[in-house]
Amino acid sequence: MAATSGGYETVGLSLGRWNLSGLRVKDHRLCALVIIGMNAQGEKHFLAFKDRVRESTQSWREILVKLKTRGLQAPVVAIGDEGMGFCAAREEIFPTTQLQPC
Repeated sequence: MAATSGGYETVGLSLGRWNLSGLRVKDHRLCALVIIGMNAQGEKHFLAFKDRVRESTQSWREILVKLKTRGLQAPVVAIGDEGMGFCAAREEIFPTTQLQPC
């Protein structure tokens, strides 16, 4: 998986279709919200990694809006743990994207 120290945030996302996987890690009341994308060639890339105080809809919304601003088109599928924040933000920002529970 391609991952460099923050370099993933500058990669354009407008070419091709992506599938998303959202993860969260809780430690000492800090959440790490992670988006990993897989392109049509099957290559996985970190697309977003943000630390937040909680896994809220607003936190996920900010991440998804930034990805959309970088050129991400509506993914075919988003894989997540059905956390309320991720589901609500995905429905708002990418309403046509199917949710696949993990």
